[in-house]
Amino acid sequence: MIKFFKKKKINLDFSIEHLLENSINEELSINTFVENESYKIINNIKKLFSEKTTIKKEKVCDGVNKNYVSFIHNLNGIKLRFHVYIYNFYNKDIYNEKKDDVILNSTSYFDNNKTALLNIGGYSISGTIDEKELSDTIQHEINHIFQKIKGKKSNIKKDTLYYKIRSIFSIETDEEINTIANALYYSFDDEQDSFVNGLYAYLMSSGLIVPWDKIKKNTLVYKGLESMKKSLIFLEKINDEKIKQYFGISKNKCISIIEKGMQRFQNKIGKVLIKHRKEMLVKENINYCNFLFFPYIHNIEMDN
Repeated sequence: MIKFFKKKKINLDFSIEHLLENSINEELSINTFVENESYKIINNIKKLFSEKTTIKKEKVCDGVNKNYVSFIHNLNGIKLRFHVYIYNFYNKDIYNEKKDDVILNSTSYFDNNKTALLNIGGYSISGTIDEKELSDTIQHEINHIFQKIKGKKSNIKKDTLYYKIRSIFSIETDEEINTIANALYYSFDDEQDSFVNGLYAYLMSSGLIVPWDKIKKNTLVYKGLESMKKSLIFLEKINDEKIKQYFGISKNKCISIIEKGMQRFQNKIGKVLIKHRKEMLVKENINYCNFLFFPYIHNIEMDN
């Protein structure tokens, strides 16, 4: 929605479409600077992995190697120290058989005010990197760094819900609690903004208009929605005291956070899908007005 403020002169040099595009980008929290920096980083990773001498290798199991590379990327005076590891599957059959046994854990955090550390994981088959998944991860983590630079996200404190959730990820084995923790994690506005940035990068890297139903299960946002839906089922039978013990909030508060988060997340995802389709249509020189009549997205729904 475009907001008009009194006593503020509107720049008539911009077209209505340009104003709408800016409004959509702001609503989606997709930052052009983050997008451009992410593309630079991805291209650098691909370049480094093509230069065999820069890679460290480690055998994981038959048919799977773990390849490492490190480099520094400067972002507005901040040194981003990247440690990238790519699991290379010798062929597609081995990938289909063993992908679920390989766990990726990409993270980003500030070492100090001028240095950030990023651990990035990805996949490749026969040496070809899965660029869509890598784009999703890179833009997600870069968006977090950008949020921190802008002061949008404060440091984690031990008494915050966010800290409790991250702690549960590392120590808890209870499926119900882990699922609820994951759902709460996906309910944070900052996380959602980073996940939709990742989805946008994932879609743009494909260079095609792909129906949501065909690609949704490959995306992190869909996995998040699955977790949120599953957590609400768990919360129907779990008692209030257990929720308070792990999260420090009531069961009703927990349900409210997840339900509101799920609604916001679905809305953000839908707008990303619309934005992506528009840009692909423009790229193919198709009149964007016709886009309004294309039966693309009605609801971002889960499978039954």
